Amino acid sequence: MREVVDDARLLDEAKALARRLADGPTRALIATRQLLEESEHAGYADQFRREIELQMVIRESADAQEGRKAFVEKRKAQFTGR
Repeated sequence: MREVVDDARLLDEAKALARRLADGPTRALIATRQLLEESEHAGYADQFRREIELQMVIRESADAQEGRKAFVEKRKAQFTGR
């Protein structure tokens, strides 16, 4: 996400973004970043296979289960990084 803000609001906006990321599904965010970094040197088939591998691991995590449960219950998920 890119956003232009006034200098006076920059620190507050940066802290708000950091909080949103920290409150999110951190394992999925870490995996996404890892995949993006790996994609620079991987072919399509290898990258696709790597994405499948990581998705298999992440979808079994406590955070993924919490995300699905929160969605069904129509509430905000409470991620723990597990």
